[in-house]
Amino acid sequence: HAMGPDEKMSYTEHWLWDAKAGKFRTWYFTDWGEVGNGWATVSEDGKTFTVKATGRNHEGKPSKGEGTLTFTDANTMAWSWAETGPMGRMEFKGTSKKVN
Repeated sequence: HAMGPDEKMSYTEHWLWDAKAGKFRTWYFTDWGEVGNGWATVSEDGKTFTVKATGRNHEGKPSKGEGTLTFTDANTMAWSWAETGPMGRMEFKGTSKKVN
C-alpha cells in the first residue's frame, strides 16, 4: 500500500530509560500495522537524541531507520529520519512545536 496524497498515518512511540544499557529503548506502532523497536542515545548537552530502529512494515517486510531529534528550545524539536524498506530509502524531516 503506497500512501496517497490524502492519506494519513497515526504513529505512537514509547521511550523507556534502560539504566543497565545506559540508553533509551524505543517501541513504535502505527495504525497501518507497522511495528518496530530500537535504541536512542542522548548527547552530552541533553538536547539531541540519536535513534536507530528496526521493524516491519504493514506487509510484514523488514525495515530499518535512523534519525535525530534536537530540542532547539523548550517548545521546539527539529527532527530527521531516514528509513530503508520495501520502497527503498525514504528521508523525512520537520519541526514540531509544543501545544499548550
